[in-house]
Amino acid sequence: MQSHSAMASAVILISFLLIALADSVHWRTDDPYRPVVSLLDVSLGNIATVQEKSYSAPFAREGLWQETTQTEAEGIARAPVALIQGQATTPIWLSSLAWFLLGAGSARLLLFALAKQARFQSAHIPWRTAGITLVLISGIAAWLWGMGQQYHVLGTGKVGQDVLYETLKGIRTGVLIGGLTTLLTLPFAIILGISAGYFRGWVDDAVQYTYTTLNAVPGVLLIASAMLLAQLYLAQHAELFASEQERADVRLLLVCLVLGLTGWTGLARILRAESLKLREMAFVKSAHAFGVSQPNIILRHLLPNMG
Repeated sequence: MQSHSAMASAVILISFLLIALADSVHWRTDDPYRPVVSLLDVSLGNIATVQEKSYSAPFAREGLWQETTQTEAEGIARAPVALIQGQATTPIWLSSLAWFLLGAGSARLLLFALAKQARFQSAHIPWRTAGITLVLISGIAAWLWGMGQQYHVLGTGKVGQDVLYETLKGIRTGVLIGGLTTLLTLPFAIILGISAGYFRGWVDDAVQYTYTTLNAVPGVLLIASAMLLAQLYLAQHAELFASEQERADVRLLLVCLVLGLTGWTGLARILRAESLKLREMAFVKSAHAFGVSQPNIILRHLLPNMG
C-alpha cells in the first residue's frame, strides 16, 4: 500500500469487482425477451435495453445499413435508417463535459469528506494517488453512463446490441475466470510445489510425475471434455436450470474448475525450485538445528520468502 502504482491499480481492480458483483445479482422477470436481469442491467438503463437493427458507428445518428423508403419527391429510394439512440439535440461536447464534471465532482466531494478521517491521513500511504484515480474513474464512468443514455458510445454490433453493454457484461466473465481459477490454483501450487522442493525424495518424484502427466494433456481437450459433460448434464436435467443465464453460469464455473485444477503446474515448478534453494540457506538449517518442526519451517521461513 506504499506504492503509488499499486494503490492506483487497487482502485481500478475494485471498480472491476463492483461491476462484476452488480452483474452477479440476478433475478427473474415476466418479460419473455429478458427472463433474467441483473443489477447491472437495471443500472445501465438505455445502454442495456435499447437495441438497433444492425451495425452503427460510435455516436452515430444513422445506422450503417440502408432501407427502401417511399418519398414524395423521388419515389422509392434507399436511405440510411435513423437510430433510436443518437437523436439528442444537445451538442456532444457539452454533454460530455457536463457528465464528466458531475462524476468527478461527486467523487471529489466524497474524498473531501473521507479526508477528515484519521485513517486516511497516513503519510506513508499514497492516498492522494488513490483519490486522483478514483476521481478519474468516476468521471469516466459518469460520462459513459450519461452519454450512453443518448448515444451508442462504442457503436452497435451485428445484431444491434450496444458494444459498451457487451463490454461491461464481459467484465464478470473475466473476473470469475481469473479470480476463481487463481483461488483454485494457489492451494495446489503452494502445497505441492513447496512440498516437492523441501522434502525431496519420493514426494518430489510424485509431484513431478503428477504435473508432468497433466501437462501432457492439452488444456483445450480438457475444457472441451468438461463442456461436453456439462452440456449432457444440462440436457438431462433441464428442470434444474430454467434460464439460459443459469446454464451459462454452470458452464462458466466448470471452466474455472478445470482451469484451476490443471493450471497449478507452472507455479508449482517455480515454487519447487525456490524451495530447493531456500532449504539450503543458513536460516533454515539453523531452524533445523534448534529443533523447529518442519511445518513451522515451511510456514515461517519458506513461504514468506517465496517472493
